[in-house]
Amino acid sequence: MDRRELPSVLGAGAAGLVAFGGSAARAGTPSEEHEGYITIIGRRALVCNEAAHHCLEELK
Repeated sequence: MDRRELPSVLGAGAAGLVAFGGSAARAGTPSEEHEGYITIIGRRALVCNEAAHHCLEELK
């Protein structure tokens, strides 16, 4: 894997986390508080992906 593939892989992982909300990793019924945390983590993963993509573009 080269550095150009990295944003795609990170983006796919972040999109998967957001789309499925981490439901496969949870056991039992989460509280509303946990749902909020999962949403925040998903948003931060997307921002991180955008930042990584920007930085990699600057290195070109």
